[in-house]
Amino acid sequence: MLRRFAFPPQPPEVFSALARVPAETKFLVENRSRGVAEMGIGELGADAPGKTFRAISFDAAETFSLRPKWEISRRGNAVFVARNLAEGERAEPEMLRAELDALLSRAVPEGAEKVPPIPPPREIGGAWYLPAARKILDEIGAGTLRKLVLARAIEARAESPIPVAPILGKLHERFEKNCTIFCVARAGKTFLGASPETLVSLRDGALETEALAGSIPNFPGADVPALGARLLADDKERREHRAVIDFIAEKLRRLGAEPEFPETPEIVVLPNILHLRTPIRARVPAGLGVLECVAALHPTPAMCGVPAEAARAEILATEPFPRGDFAGPLGFFDARGEGFFAVGIRCAEISGNAIRLFAGSGLVAGSVPEKEFREIDSKFSAVLAHIQGKA
Repeated sequence: MLRRFAFPPQPPEVFSALARVPAETKFLVENRSRGVAEMGIGELGADAPGKTFRAISFDAAETFSLRPKWEISRRGNAVFVARNLAEGERAEPEMLRAELDALLSRAVPEGAEKVPPIPPPREIGGAWYLPAARKILDEIGAGTLRKLVLARAIEARAESPIPVAPILGKLHERFEKNCTIFCVARAGKTFLGASPETLVSLRDGALETEALAGSIPNFPGADVPALGARLLADDKERREHRAVIDFIAEKLRRLGAEPEFPETPEIVVLPNILHLRTPIRARVPAGLGVLECVAALHPTPAMCGVPAEAARAEILATEPFPRGDFAGPLGFFDARGEGFFAVGIRCAEISGNAIRLFAGSGLVAGSVPEKEFREIDSKFSAVLAHIQGKA
């Protein structure tokens, strides 16, 4: 019995059109530099064939898995659409083509929706961050921790519902060259953003990940080469970066993989910030799947701290809000166990006319709480500017 109907290859605009279809349940993951463009629309059920999309909360307490009714992939200039079939459904091409046409007809035209003004957000938890950061730095000084990523959250409420399609469009315009654009919609909420951090990619036994830690603000008119040289020379930022490399390398060796990486990090340039990045590659043992890699690598020191369990416990006890999907893995895997996962950062959660933003910064020996607070503010400002179309 057929369980899946594959349409002939579609033109590239079909992918972007389906990305603009309002849906109660949707999962989108795109990373142009890694050749990843996958989307699932609608919930079919536990026995659906094909890819499974998954978002795991930072604390790993919640997992959202989508086995989609519609599965869409873009490869170069071709888009591949498959309709997964439930038990007893008939694979009648004309009927399914009409169903796809009806789905496409729901796509919001480009430019048809505008994001309403977002009032100044309020800090969740009030003025908690600076005293908490000082306490954690005392623990780092005492040797209890080596690093901890402390996050803040802000929220605002617009006068009308906040649409998703124009925000995704703006994120594509600014970040698609070197970030993962993602959108996870379920239960009336949409979590979306442009993440610069890949947690793991596994394809044909080849694993790719990266250490992304250490940063410096970027701004219009900045001398980017000079900023990059300053970042590379910053001892505090290099130590923070090295902690992430060492963590990932150790975890991969425990999985039976031997990581390879350059000694000198490269500079990732984003509109509002520069990051240190070290690409890490390895061949994995036969039978090892991407989910085992995700479990081993999450949470990295770039989103949690060192040692990981002590840092995570401190985060959960200190931050006055649940992180939810923020800083958690999100991506997809296939029947062979291969797939792609990014880390859910540079993000916002939208529910009706309410929006919540998350951002964090790493605390290590030598960190200055006020400077870290301002770095988080710059991350908030950049995301809000793109949401409102001001960047």
